[in-house]
Amino acid sequence: MTAKYLKDTFWNSADFFTSVVVTLVTTKIIVTSVGLDGYGLYSLFNSVISTLGLFDIGSGIAISKYLAEYIPQHKYHEGNEIITIGLIFYTAVGGIIFIALFVLARPLIDFFAIADIYRTEALQVILLLPVIVTASLLQSIPQNVLVAYEDWRLIAWINMIFQCLNLALIIGLVFLGLGPRIIAYLFYGLSVTFLLKLVLTLCFAKKKHPELKLTMRISAAEFFKITDFLRYSFLQYVLSVFLGHPDKFIIGKVFGLEVLGIYHFCSQAFGYMFSFLSNIFKIIFPKLSETHGRQDFAGLIQLSSRGIKYILAAAVLLVLPVGLIWRPAIGIYLNPQFAQTSFPLMIIFLIYLIARSPTIIYYYFYNSIAKPKILVENLIVILLIVVPLYVILTPMIGIRGPVLAQIIATLGGLYHFFRKTSDTKVYTYG
Repeated sequence: MTAKYLKDTFWNSADFFTSVVVTLVTTKIIVTSVGLDGYGLYSLFNSVISTLGLFDIGSGIAISKYLAEYIPQHKYHEGNEIITIGLIFYTAVGGIIFIALFVLARPLIDFFAIADIYRTEALQVILLLPVIVTASLLQSIPQNVLVAYEDWRLIAWINMIFQCLNLALIIGLVFLGLGPRIIAYLFYGLSVTFLLKLVLTLCFAKKKHPELKLTMRISAAEFFKITDFLRYSFLQYVLSVFLGHPDKFIIGKVFGLEVLGIYHFCSQAFGYMFSFLSNIFKIIFPKLSETHGRQDFAGLIQLSSRGIKYILAAAVLLVLPVGLIWRPAIGIYLNPQFAQTSFPLMIIFLIYLIARSPTIIYYYFYNSIAKPKILVENLIVILLIVVPLYVILTPMIGIRGPVLAQIIATLGGLYHFFRKTSDTKVYTYG
């Protein structure tokens, strides 16, 4: 089992680092070829795609949970019901997004004051965004079938191949010298690659799980399982978005844009490291879901406890080298003054990373037992602690105040998780 965990972790890590490298190279190429204006437009549309992806409202984790539970138990009809619900939901979401963007395309172009040189291309891209978003949402369904089989190597290969394909697409378009039109052609290409990725993932999922098919008969029980899950997942997403931004507004208002720039840079570095931990430890989710399906509650405790120990160790191993190389590395990447100024703040963020790392396991744990309600309760606990601490600590200790407030609030949230996990009623099936 340990050998499998190590292999799965390797493939998830390879997937993550490929994504980071492709993003860095892509950024450099686009900025060089079309300038900051063109890159700004590209970033704007990517932000719109990310925002529209939030219309998932937690359905992806719900589908993943129940497929990981049903497939190992050979409950294929129930699994196909979940797949069909996901297909209907995502298709409906895609239709709503298309209608909304079709109506709002020109007002959006005017709102963002897109330069005349890009207006025609921007209109085309806006109408392509629903295709990309819908294909991405639908692709998550067969991908979650592969997650249920814990085939992380295949998932990583599919992701890495298409990341490299997208990079090759950008290089090819730059080579053709299309000028400002490159943005529109790029998103036409991305529409095709997202659709190809959907088809390829579906083919692999069907080969892995021949019983995969749509069903015209959906039981009320499965329907309400998903809708009940989504009710709390939606609240969880809303609270997460709200918690993710006040610190930056406070820093910008109190200390100005220069200090905000330092804070934002350190916050982004923290975000990359937290995403890395979240990505490599997602391998625990299907196992937790399958264990919950067997109602092996002792096994759930054992798996989650082991996961918390491992992720704390991984966080420490990640933090130590980052702390050691921060000043020389950032000094080379930006300049020595920025590296020296940002270093004390980054140390606080690294402590925050260690403190927050167990929440990743708890996130997967409570989703695996279909209790997103507890995650919502936890976010409310954190919110009630962090907001007054922002007000108290920021004037006292400056730029480090919001991070220290988040550390204290996270510890309060972990105590809430611990109390809930100790309550045997939490593990009740459903």
